[in-house]
Amino acid sequence: SGAVLVDWMDSAAARITSVETAVQISEAAPLPGLITGWSVPQMIGSTLGLPLLLAGLARAGMTSWWLLAVPAASTAALMLVSGPLGVGMAFGANVVLAILLAHSLWTTGTSSERLSEPAAV
Repeated sequence: SGAVLVDWMDSAAARITSVETAVQISEAAPLPGLITGWSVPQMIGSTLGLPLLLAGLARAGMTSWWLLAVPAASTAALMLVSGPLGVGMAFGANVVLAILLAHSLWTTGTSSERLSEPAAV
């Protein structure tokens, strides 16, 4: 996250200057822009990356389209159930996804003929 980037910046400033100067640098830095520029691509990538990967694998015939429901369930659990229960439900959904995806890829195989032919639409 952007906060981790700022922590490194603050610790570096404290190492090369006095603590008071490091605090002044930290307070004067344009942190909202820095954090936004760092966090937004990460949020977009983590939200869309897994569904796009699964859609591509399903399109290639390597997995089932039903696997796309698992990231949706994980996101719904994080949004609708607060606290450790929601995090646990999302983690559980991702464990199920990993098992189903591994099984699907293991049983489908990766022969060069299958990978070179696009899936029928």
